[in-house]
Amino acid sequence: MPELLLPVSSPAALATKVLIWLGALSAVRALALAAMTVACAAAALVIVYLSLRQRRLGATAAGFSIALLFLTLGTLAAMVLAGGGGMGPRGWLIVQLVVAVECVLASATTWRALPHLLRLPSLAELYQANEALSSEAVGRQLAQQAWRVSERRFRAAFDAAATPMLITDQGGRIRRFNIAADQLLGWQGDAPETIVPFVHSDDQATLREGISRLGRTAPTRTEIRLLASRGMTVWGYVSMARMAGPKGPEIVWQIQDVTERRAYEHSLREARERLELKVAERTRELEHANRRLARLARYDSLTGIENRRQLDEELQRAVSSAQRYGHDVSVLMIDIDHFKQVNDSWGHQVGDRVLSTVAATVDRNCRETDVVGRYGGDELCLVLPQSSLEAAITAAEKLRAEIQAETISLPDGGSLSVTCSIGVASLLAGDDTVQTLLERADAALYRAKQAGRNRVHPPACNSATGVAQQPV
Repeated sequence: MPELLLPVSSPAALATKVLIWLGALSAVRALALAAMTVACAAAALVIVYLSLRQRRLGATAAGFSIALLFLTLGTLAAMVLAGGGGMGPRGWLIVQLVVAVECVLASATTWRALPHLLRLPSLAELYQANEALSSEAVGRQLAQQAWRVSERRFRAAFDAAATPMLITDQGGRIRRFNIAADQLLGWQGDAPETIVPFVHSDDQATLREGISRLGRTAPTRTEIRLLASRGMTVWGYVSMARMAGPKGPEIVWQIQDVTERRAYEHSLREARERLELKVAERTRELEHANRRLARLARYDSLTGIENRRQLDEELQRAVSSAQRYGHDVSVLMIDIDHFKQVNDSWGHQVGDRVLSTVAATVDRNCRETDVVGRYGGDELCLVLPQSSLEAAITAAEKLRAEIQAETISLPDGGSLSVTCSIGVASLLAGDDTVQTLLERADAALYRAKQAGRNRVHPPACNSATGVAQQPV
């Protein structure tokens, strides 16, 4: 308001300036009283709270006294502020009564708390407080000293431990390592910033999983490959545990070199695999030998058809089935004509070839249900289940023609053809054994040879009509 400093030009202007000054002073006074009221109320609340926290009656009374004084000052400020606002006579009376009551209460409590307010602490109290502070300081110093001793012991034990040990943060940054770890990984006192590059790439995921499973106290154990500075791969059984560090959580690594154990396990696994391969190979050889023995026990080694023992079993099975279910079964006895002359003229090798060729021809022209076997010498036997005598004679004629059409190569480049005689017999109602059926088929074969060979002969007739006995 620079215009207030100008020279007064007239009485009207002077009166205006005086009124402006009075209005400004009233506004400043109102603001000051309002601030004083708020401050007094806040101070009273704080003093009451602090007094209530004390466990002695004197301190509480003194606090209440001071609080009442502040409330009184605040009420006076409010009264002055209200007076400036034009409060009526009744309002003034109420305010004056409140102020009077507060003044009485404040005076009483102040008088009661005055000894406590004026009393100074005694020497004993001061000495006791000093002793408490000294004990606390000494205890703190002893704790710090014990912590330093424990730290030195830990570092000494850590550095001298025979087990390789590391201390890293949760990201793998190395903060400390001992001599054993330096010797294992070949750092020569100059450790890298982080352990991660020294972990094999195939084991990085295993390491991250192990760190993620770390608990507050329970350690995590795993086996990973570490890359030493000298170009070697070291298998390590790593135990990791989390602990509190000065810069946040830390991980303590304990590494046990298990390279030799892993190499032994690898060699043992390879030896086991080689043994399993040998066992599998020996098993295959044994199975092959068993199949060969089974074949030798069932089949004739020269012709490849069933031998006499297997032939007898199959014939007995066919006869038993025919007798049980009432169907036919027939037998063909096949003999190579002049086979002894073939052996005498061309040798037993050609004879064996002739016998094998005839057996293969018979086997090739059989049904799946038929059984062909070597009966003995140059004689073959063909069992025809569910075949009547007429069907057996027809099959025999076909076989005779097929055998006659075969040619056998000779050592001199020539060829040889042979014929055969076939005797046919069917199971009759009176046949009680297999031997009876074979004897009748063998008798029919004998008659085929007497009749001139290279022919099929049925069994002997039992009547003048020339009709054979009725089969089962």
